[in-house]
Amino acid sequence: MYQHRFDKFLPHVNADKLKPMVRMWGGESKMIKAECIACITNGLSDPSRVSAALQTLEPWEQAALAVLKLYGNQVPGEVLDVAIRAAGVDIPQHINNSRWDRRGAVVDALFHRGLILSGDDSPGYFSSYGSTTVFTDERLTAQAAPLVVRPFEITPITAPQNAMYRRPPTVALDMIGVLQAISNMGGLRLTQKGDLRVAEVKELRKAVNWPEKGVQIDGIFFPDPATAWVEAFRHSDLLSLQNNVLILRESPEQFATQSYEDQIRYVLEGLLRSNVWSEMMDIGMHYHNQQKSYQGRQVLLVGLKSLPLDVDGFFSIDDFELALFNRIGEHFSISYVENRPSFYRKETPSQQIQALAEWQTKLRKNWLVTERRWIIAALKTWAYFLGLVELALDENEINGFRLTALGYAILHPELAATHETVAHSPKTATHAWVVQPNFEVIAYLEQISALQLAFLERFAERKQANQHTALFRLTRHSVYRGLESGASLDDLLEGLVRGSHAEIPQNVLIELREWAALREQITLKHRIKLLEFPDKQSLETACQRDLKGKIVGERFLLLTGKVSKLDFLGSSRKNYALALPRCLSITEQGRIRIQKDYQDLWIAAQLDQWAERQSDGWQLTADSVAKAVQSGKKLADFLNLLAIRLKESLPKFTHLALQAWAGGDMKAELGKTVALHCRNNEVFQALAASRQLRPYLKGKLTHNTLLVNDADIEQVLAILEWAGVTISGNFEVRSL
Repeated sequence: MYQHRFDKFLPHVNADKLKPMVRMWGGESKMIKAECIACITNGLSDPSRVSAALQTLEPWEQAALAVLKLYGNQVPGEVLDVAIRAAGVDIPQHINNSRWDRRGAVVDALFHRGLILSGDDSPGYFSSYGSTTVFTDERLTAQAAPLVVRPFEITPITAPQNAMYRRPPTVALDMIGVLQAISNMGGLRLTQKGDLRVAEVKELRKAVNWPEKGVQIDGIFFPDPATAWVEAFRHSDLLSLQNNVLILRESPEQFATQSYEDQIRYVLEGLLRSNVWSEMMDIGMHYHNQQKSYQGRQVLLVGLKSLPLDVDGFFSIDDFELALFNRIGEHFSISYVENRPSFYRKETPSQQIQALAEWQTKLRKNWLVTERRWIIAALKTWAYFLGLVELALDENEINGFRLTALGYAILHPELAATHETVAHSPKTATHAWVVQPNFEVIAYLEQISALQLAFLERFAERKQANQHTALFRLTRHSVYRGLESGASLDDLLEGLVRGSHAEIPQNVLIELREWAALREQITLKHRIKLLEFPDKQSLETACQRDLKGKIVGERFLLLTGKVSKLDFLGSSRKNYALALPRCLSITEQGRIRIQKDYQDLWIAAQLDQWAERQSDGWQLTADSVAKAVQSGKKLADFLNLLAIRLKESLPKFTHLALQAWAGGDMKAELGKTVALHCRNNEVFQALAASRQLRPYLKGKLTHNTLLVNDADIEQVLAILEWAGVTISGNFEVRSL
């Protein structure tokens, strides 16, 4: 794990910038550079001196360390700046009213205090507006106090008649469902640039039954949740990157053993770091700076943390967003912050007051247009989806909200002993569902544990989920999927019985056993290591050289022991979980060849399904393609195979032939036409403009050639003869 420590960076900071830093450790500005570095590193290495140094910090500096601690000791400077301000701590006037670069003044002051360094190549350099990533020494944040915010001075509104929130089991159900879907897919492949593949996201949406544009949750539209949660998982500890594939760090069952607070906190922390998905998609603002959403989410969380704790009730969005504007409106905007007006001693005091008033009016106007809409969008999407807030509705419009018990648990962990606690997921199995004869499973979310939710997501297909219940269905496919993941039939039956309110219907038990028996006739293994040999003798020779495994067929060995080196076999390795190389070539005549010396376990069998094998490759024919289609295979699958395995694009003519052979209606028309060629441009222009000839002409072929109706050739010749135009012999058309 990366260590955030100053030691190796300090030698790269200029001496004049090190001198102010040593004061916190009892040093003097007269020290030379080497003495400054020694003073700082010695202080950081002594926990008692760190504790004493932290006591000298002002509240806003302590807030800065608290924010950095929340972000793992590293955060963009502009996020740090706005999070400190959102907490409501007082920032010294000489910093807050800095004439130049007001938003970078906070970051610069923290650097001179010795609390942060730049995360870029130059640890003592900070770019304009504090946009540089900054980090602090982990030995400082280890003893730093939690973030303390000043509560907003707002009062509750009348309790609404209609309010709604998502209960922790419902939230956990969705999170576990997404994790299970990713597990079933074997992970999510990335592009070479590290972006999510469109096909992977599409497959994930299909697995969790989410439409492409978004999903309705309790009547509220959530745009593109698949991207939102994959990005959240990606930036948390839930997914790790291996060979350009995002895979789960732990199984959905392991994730489900944690408390609801920890489950949601993982996802929330990942979402804070994401800069791909946008809350604004639903309201037509797709193209704003995504980095601003990064800032905005931190601002909103600090704002939610600043809600009064001594009163219990809903707060209006109007009061909340105004209180937040009063703290950060001059320093933050989703779009662009208007710079504070500058004065050059020629303006009178009244002119300065008027200019400041006009500036603040403009800031407020812009805030209402953009930031207020963003706050509502954030509350309606991830804040509601994760169960942090309960929303008040007035004719389907959100006009107020309050924190849920889960929201308090996540934002105010220090109040866990005094505030209403979250109903933690039970650790032991409870009677949480009813299995019906039609294979539907009705799960009661108030009684179910997160581990039981993971069990149902593993073996059943979820059809719908409400606030209190969720409907699943046991299908042959879902049961196969669960058994292929490593579980047994006994695990399935035992889990169903333990969690059921009533006895499992006999027809369900009988059918489940039959499905399992059918599945056991074929074993599908994931992530195996399989070796292919040219012949049986080579395989036997390899097994005699301490290569452990199970012989499959005549030429394959399923490795069962640990293998560190295969070089002595002269073999090549292929990971079939990743994209395989492009190895095919194809001619316009349908001749397919594999790259010389290339082998894998799939490609030959895949080509055999569509083409006739030849001594030097495969030949596509009308008969071979027709037989493949008649057997139930889809041409689209074969075309997709060619698209990802061909070195060059499939010839369009070959593509046309494949469509025709697969039953497509490919038609063209062929007819005879007489060409009238005029070498003399004057002759051509006269003939083309002739009213007499017009009825007999089909049009122009080139700049000096006309097309004549074959049936009208005699009439054309008569007209030309009358005009004295001589017709020479036929001309040849040649391609250059």
